[in-house]
Amino acid sequence: MPKNNNNLRVFMNLHRIKGKIISRARKNKDIIFGGKSLQKQLGLGARRSEDIDVFTETPKKSAKAIEKFADKTTRGDNFFVKRGKSLKTTRKVKWVGRDGIKNTKDDKGIVDYNKIPKPTPKFKTFNGVRYRVLSEELEAKFKAVRDPKFEFRKEKDLEDIKRILKSGRKLSGGLKWIKKHKSGQSI
Repeated sequence: MPKNNNNLRVFMNLHRIKGKIISRARKNKDIIFGGKSLQKQLGLGARRSEDIDVFTETPKKSAKAIEKFADKTTRGDNFFVKRGKSLKTTRKVKWVGRDGIKNTKDDKGIVDYNKIPKPTPKFKTFNGVRYRVLSEELEAKFKAVRDPKFEFRKEKDLEDIKRILKSGRKLSGGLKWIKKHKSGQSI
């Protein structure tokens, strides 16, 4: 029988854990990308995202620090760090889920830390936190849609592309990228 993992404590403290992730990103000058970046820039027009994606210089160290903070906050061993499947430098902090057992179907991702790519992505700063700009988010979504390796998330990425384009936001260089790479092919 699995140990009691205090699910109520996890749910009650999830906002505190996510706040710590954001404050750590601010302090370390990390860049938030993906769903949370879209939410920040598009507001209600963005798809709801559960986890936070962060570019950092030290993914392993950052993930361990958040895992330690989350376990201390929830007074138990409720979180663990897992290496990403696609990139060796990716580290994921996950909640063990309601069953209290690691690496099962009910585990929920809290944050994904990735090494900052070269060249460093362009970003906008909101309240001292860096978020990847919409044009680069759009570019990343188009690349992911075309890559067979990311077939499992194609629907999500297509939805994000539609929401970005529908928002009417000024995309610095994003539309040029679309015209340059589309070359008569459909998304």
